[in-house]
Amino acid sequence: MRAINFRRVEDLQAPDGQPVPGFLFEPRDAVAGVVIVHGHGGSKESILGLAAHLAGRRLAALAIDLRGHGEHTGLLDQGVLGDVDAAASFVRRYGPVAVVGKSLGGCLALMSMADAVVAVSPAIPKGVSPEGRTMFVQFPSPGVREPYPGYVVDLLKQLGPPPVRDRPTLLVSAAYDVQTIREGTREFAAQLPRGEYREVDMDLYSPVNLDHPLINYLPYWLNHSLLHLHAQVLRIVPEWLYETLGGAG
Repeated sequence: MRAINFRRVEDLQAPDGQPVPGFLFEPRDAVAGVVIVHGHGGSKESILGLAAHLAGRRLAALAIDLRGHGEHTGLLDQGVLGDVDAAASFVRRYGPVAVVGKSLGGCLALMSMADAVVAVSPAIPKGVSPEGRTMFVQFPSPGVREPYPGYVVDLLKQLGPPPVRDRPTLLVSAAYDVQTIREGTREFAAQLPRGEYREVDMDLYSPVNLDHPLINYLPYWLNHSLLHLHAQVLRIVPEWLYETLGGAG
């Protein structure tokens, strides 16, 4: 059985001095370091399953809280990218660095300075639908500390689109994902010199056709929200990263 140390990281700070809480899975024979970034409304605890799978592939896996989430004391703002890049610098001690992110975290992963990136249903939509805006404004995540409900939509506009970089990049969405996100993800993957797109197509909530547009939207929202826990994602992402970061050699 592989020896893996699990510990709380308490000496990580963003460029603005804000402490960035994290949990680290640290294999003794780690070949690379990976930062795992949750989505809006998530936390480091919500991505520990993916982190554990990565550690099983000899990847030191650091799950962090973004500001405004979990144990991070900062208010959600543009400093989130600093949280991610600080974490990427922290795991550089293990070798090549990747950032894996879901939704908001996926967008930040694409903006990071990592050597390789995995973006799971990243928040790079072609546009925000009325139903999506309703979910953020009328059903805000109670644990998120942000200036106002729906602020994350404005935050993504402030951050701007992710840059097109020449590095190994895997983008993943679901067949029944939020449609604007799925379309944006596929189009962005096609722009990348070393971009690869994969689609999860099993064990998803199926679309419905009822009399209320918000209810019809819910299966897509649920598939997007739960994709980081999906069995295909938990298999595909560790395999791709292990091969990409040189673990197979």
